[in-house]
Amino acid sequence: DDTMPVTVANFLRYVDSSRYDSTIIHRSTTYNPADIQIVQGGGFALTGSGLSYVATDAPIPLEASGRNFRGTLAMARTEDLNSATSQWFFNCTDNPGLDSNYAVFGRGVGNSGLAVLDAMASVPVYNLSGNLAELFLNCLWFKRRHQASFLSL
Repeated sequence: DDTMPVTVANFLRYVDSSRYDSTIIHRSTTYNPADIQIVQGGGFALTGSGLSYVATDAPIPLEASGRNFRGTLAMARTEDLNSATSQWFFNCTDNPGLDSNYAVFGRGVGNSGLAVLDAMASVPVYNLSGNLAELFLNCLWFKRRHQASFLSL
């Protein structure tokens, strides 16, 4: 991609090295309609009966461009604008308050991509300090049901 070359190369490096295999959606803000509406992944993977961190590369510089429209994919980061590594998020609604602060570099493809995003957003949200067994079962169910590719970079 000519607009976001560092961001796209970073994301594809994680994909090509299989570091996103068995990862989960570990954050969802869809339970609070007054907040931003995102689902976030790329930070944790299911390993046996537990979670492990995704091994990360060095952070990349922010390539803030594009709008955080419903269905777009962006890199997550800390308060440091230049701290994105492996974590990403999908915008479940238009989130104009995030514009110019995150690298938007992809989008769900067509109606099927948005349908998968809506399915992710509708999964119940769990507090990770509690029992994870039900969460793991829901993650595995979702992964098996929605394995088709729906992303365009």
